[in-house]
Amino acid sequence: MPIRSLPKVHYLLVRTHKLTIFLTLSPKTTIAQVKEEALSALLSDVNTEHAEMDGTPKVSTADDFELCRVKRGKERERHASLEPMHEILDKRRSLLDYGFTSWETLFFQFKSEDGELQPVTAILPSVDDEDVEVQPLSADAMSEDVEVQSASTDTMLKDAPPAYSTKKGKRKASPDEYEQTTKRAHQPSVEI
Repeated sequence: MPIRSLPKVHYLLVRTHKLTIFLTLSPKTTIAQVKEEALSALLSDVNTEHAEMDGTPKVSTADDFELCRVKRGKERERHASLEPMHEILDKRRSLLDYGFTSWETLFFQFKSEDGELQPVTAILPSVDDEDVEVQPLSADAMSEDVEVQSASTDTMLKDAPPAYSTKKGKRKASPDEYEQTTKRAHQPSVEI
């Protein structure tokens, strides 16, 4: 089996509540630098406008939170519980030191006013659209839609280009393409 080469760029997802921050970083980037990038995103105008709706705690410095990841393999098996166990990342180590792959997911672990670490909160989006309610159309609305569709279909058929053969093989040029190619073929060539 060939050895996988290390990625030249890491795409990291940093998650909390309903917020996901996408970062593009070098493998030699330290966790402290990742925290600064994440802080920059948290303090941006886009996030501050929606943070209250999302429930994301307000931060002012990189010391207000830690970055963590879900423990892997044997570490996770030792703590066999339903909740994923998170390990806090050391600020001095780099992404390369941790052996991160591209598209690694990290999590914010915010600190309370006392300095205590709060549990990781990340709401994953629904894979199924079961949460979305579909309103059935009434019979009147369905008949109106059919009438609109049939009128637009008639208009589309009038404006449609002429039908061509769907047989496999060489593609036949449309009449416009044919005229353009024959004009080019009959123009005198200029030799230098």
